[in-house]
Amino acid sequence: NPQGPGFIERLLEGNIVAKIGVVILFLGVGFLLKFAYDRGLFPPEMRLIAVAAAGVVMMFLGKRLLESNRTYAIILMGAAFGLFYLDTFFALKTFSLIGPAAGFGLFAVLGVATLLTAVRLDARALAAIGMLGAFMAPILASTQSGNHVLLFSYYLLLNLVILAASWFKAWRELNFIGFLFTFAISLLWGYSNYAPKHFATVEPFLIAYFVLYLAIPVLFASRQPPQLKGLVDGTLVFGMPLSVAMMQAALTRGMGDSVLAWSAAGASATYALMALLLWRRDKMRLLAEAHLALAIVFGTCAPYFAF
Repeated sequence: NPQGPGFIERLLEGNIVAKIGVVILFLGVGFLLKFAYDRGLFPPEMRLIAVAAAGVVMMFLGKRLLESNRTYAIILMGAAFGLFYLDTFFALKTFSLIGPAAGFGLFAVLGVATLLTAVRLDARALAAIGMLGAFMAPILASTQSGNHVLLFSYYLLLNLVILAASWFKAWRELNFIGFLFTFAISLLWGYSNYAPKHFATVEPFLIAYFVLYLAIPVLFASRQPPQLKGLVDGTLVFGMPLSVAMMQAALTRGMGDSVLAWSAAGASATYALMALLLWRRDKMRLLAEAHLALAIVFGTCAPYFAF
């Protein structure tokens, strides 16, 4: 396989016994916390401190073993981050020892810390865990307060972290996780809570997400190894404009077709400019052609909506 092993293959390679042990550890700790909660055994603070202490010990051992046994060390560190997520979740949802704001902040810090550690160690699995935890933070800490500006600002920050990671690593998993959670959660929020009065506070975020996921596939293509440079991530290149177009149509419903016409014209001009900038870059011709095709598609839609 010229592109190297896939994500699932990477999860199954190496010390598979240790990885299975980590899964059993998560299930075991979760069961013990729930069992202690149901039976009223030990104060909640003592249970959570014990789990956190176990995570700290595993993180310490992982760092000590990095040079002598890298694979096992990364497994230990991943397990430690997993225990921290589990501990925070129980403190927030089960024991109610911390409020939603504190839980939201802790999940965010854990996600970013896991990602930064993964980039430093060049460990994709750790990076994926970090982003999954970070993007799930507002879901786990949600109180249905409807503060969409905070939610979208937080997701914008996480996507900026992914953009920064893309500058150094061509990790498609991170890009896909960011794209999936950002647009799926935005779509679910819009379906349940959007009203025309929210347009001024939602549209800027949609434009920002569009710009970010216009740049991330370019970095992905340029950061590939020499033999794969220019590789196009079709999911993002074509999935993102389709998602944004659907959301823009929903946001501008009732405003008249002229708004959609200008939106399509703006997207067409943006993709045409990207195609022009990428056309003569080394091994970027395929990505430039994809942008040119999208420019033609949106350019065709603009007069249809206008007239």
